[in-house]
Formats: sequence, C-alpha cells, structure tokens
Amino acid sequence: YLYKIEHDPKGHKRSFLKIIDGSLRLRDVVRINDSEKFIKIKNLKTIYQGREINVDEVGANDIAIVEDIEDFRIGDYLGAKPCLIQGLSHQHPALKSSVRPNKPEERSKVISALNTLWIEDPSLSFSINSYSDELEISLYGLTQKDIIQTLLEERFSVKVHFDEI
Repeated sequence: YLYKIEHDPKGHKRSFLKIIDGSLRLRDVVRINDSEKFIKIKNLKTIYQGREINVDEVGANDIAIVEDIEDFRIGDYLGAKPCLIQGLSHQHPALKSSVRPNKPEERSKVISALNTLWIEDPSLSFSINSYSDELEISLYGLTQKDIIQTLLEERFSVKVHFDEI
C-alpha cells in the first residue's frame, strides 16, 4: 500500500509502501491496482535501525522504498487490493481559497509546485477556475494553508498569498 511520496533534492520521486502481505523483490514485475499497468522494481530499499538500506527483498509488515516510478499515486497498491484497505474513506476539505503568487509572472511556477505537492499528498486539491482563471485550493484548515504557504516559499522559492472564496 503506497502511503507516502516525496521528491529528493535532485527531483527523484521516492515512493514508500507498506507491505501488507507477501513480499516484493528487486526486479519483480508487478501490477498496479489490479489494473493492466505493470512496473518493474529497479531499486529497492527499506528502513533498518533508522537508516535506509538497499535490499533484494522486503516482506509482510516491512516498509519498501522505490524510486522513479512515475505512475504511482498515494493509495495505490501492488497486485490485488488488500482486505485491510477495503472501505477506507477520508474527510473532504472544509475551506476554499484562491492562491496568487506575489509576482504574477510566477503563476506557472506556483501551478508546477502545487502539482508536485498534490503528487505527494492527494488530499491537496487545487484547480483553475474556468471563469475567473484564478488558482483555487481546497483546504482542511488554516494550519494547512500556512504549511502550504511555507512549503511554496522554502521549497519552491515562490511567495504567495491566499484569499478566501
């Protein structure tokens, strides 16, 4: 079960999976989400004594880390859907805001950054309003807004401000 995605400083996508049942081996070819999409495991790491180490195999209850699998999204699984994640649901955001770069010429940079953040956390929902052309973002609360604002500034070097809709 894919529970976390992050990007390293070089831009490589790192996917963290909880192995619920069975095992995952280096060079395995596995199906994503019981679909027709397959991926090959070209690198495989786990966490051992607080450090990431390269391994040939991870088993049930282990954490697997794989890199550069572009098709992965949070909530994906390998093979058949595990019984443990059947019927999971989540709350929907309560707030909606527009987000604008302090410098209008950085709009595309904001869109790209928000897309990267969405890949890492699909609960982040943003869109472009077809009437006003504003970037709109759905939020769970003010703390999430502050975190996104800080991430955009510190990680993507773009300053933004939010307005309630």
